[in-house]
Amino acid sequence: MSVRNSNGCSSVETPINLSINQPPSVVITNSNLDNFCIGTSVTLQIPDYSGDFDFQWFRNDSELSGETGINLTTSQSGNYRVDIVDPSDNCTTSSSNYTITQVNPPNSIANGPTEVCSNSSASFNATSTGDGSLTLEYSWSVEDGSSNVIGSSTDQSFDFNFTNAGTYEVTLVTSYATSEVYAGSNANDRCEASNNITVTVSDPPALSFNQSDLTAKCQTESINIGLSSPDANTISSYTWLIRDASDNALIATINDVNALELNGNDAPVPAGIDTVWAVLSVSTTIGCEVRDSVRIRNFESTLDISSDDFTTVIEFDSVLLEEETAINLSAANAASDISWQPAENFSDPTSPITTYFPQNPTTLVTLTAVDINGCLVSSEITVVLDNIRPKRTFSPNGDGRNDCWEILNIGDLGIANDCEVFVFDARGRNIYTTKEFSQGNCVWDGNFNSSPVPEGVYYFVLKCSSNEFTKSGSILLAR
Repeated sequence: MSVRNSNGCSSVETPINLSINQPPSVVITNSNLDNFCIGTSVTLQIPDYSGDFDFQWFRNDSELSGETGINLTTSQSGNYRVDIVDPSDNCTTSSSNYTITQVNPPNSIANGPTEVCSNSSASFNATSTGDGSLTLEYSWSVEDGSSNVIGSSTDQSFDFNFTNAGTYEVTLVTSYATSEVYAGSNANDRCEASNNITVTVSDPPALSFNQSDLTAKCQTESINIGLSSPDANTISSYTWLIRDASDNALIATINDVNALELNGNDAPVPAGIDTVWAVLSVSTTIGCEVRDSVRIRNFESTLDISSDDFTTVIEFDSVLLEEETAINLSAANAASDISWQPAENFSDPTSPITTYFPQNPTTLVTLTAVDINGCLVSSEITVVLDNIRPKRTFSPNGDGRNDCWEILNIGDLGIANDCEVFVFDARGRNIYTTKEFSQGNCVWDGNFNSSPVPEGVYYFVLKCSSNEFTKSGSILLAR
């Protein structure tokens, strides 16, 4: 290069050699994770360049006093860079920003019961919160009273069966995934928080009834069944059932009995049933399911009607009086309050020994009394007065006297007992049959196919649904 002045004079070029000094480029590295838990620190590094260089670290473009080495240990979030300086000429090169983030531990939240029944399962659930960009991990443990771990899980929900009564500590530890957050120099460290639930496990309550097992009652009475000392604060629901003696099924006639009062109510036990179970099922406020029962029985009635005058005892507690117009009756096993019905037919309707005078062919006699168990009970017997009398002869000659063969007193009794009359001749032919007794005692007019039969001996059978009225015999027909 030459220089010329205004007069045209010029100078001679003299070459100059320039030397450019450029510090090396610098890259920050982190041997740990860029997310780190509060309370821990990370170390940022740059290469150990050979040569005489100076270093200066910056956080968020602010110089960090005293941080002039190739390593920077910090526990603060931010954008970090480092300047490398050649002290001989102050030439400087800056690194790119390197971002690290400090993370607070998650909030560990465990939900579950604090009271549980023994031999039952309890459910626990984690609703922990934390940095939404990170993955939460869970660790459950159950310790008994001796701090022995007896159960564990890594699921968000945890079910555990508490076998024995006692106090247990259920602990939830919530952390971030170790692949996402650096928690310290120890590889087992975790950025975590814990939450404990103290669980009291109790045995199911014993049910104590106000009636002892096999308590007896009168058949027509109900009985008060309940708990002797119910605790409404510990019982959340209950159901009463009355079941048969084998405890297999509800008694059909009273299967709507399912909500008797807990502290006692009248439990029906139907008459005629010997024994039932009063069954109580209870759910407690801490999840115990308890079922217990007590048997209730009816006194067997011993009241009975007896008589030394009974000549024939018929099925279904009936007595047939063939010739008698009165009968002596006794109230067996009656203690007091005796009452005979129909009272107007008894010599003394309140006496344990009395005389009954029948007025109708069939009468239902009822004895009511307090028996030896103190129960008001009843006993019944049917008294049948057999005054049905088939006549032996008749003469259907039209003179108005004895023209019809009669069965005395058959009338309504024959209709009520579905009686039927069969007449046979001497050769055994059935010549007449009737079930019609609306004409009183008249049964047969002596005709066969609307024509008079000849004089002679004929035979009859009176057949009724009540066997005591069934009869047979002969008829002498004279004209």
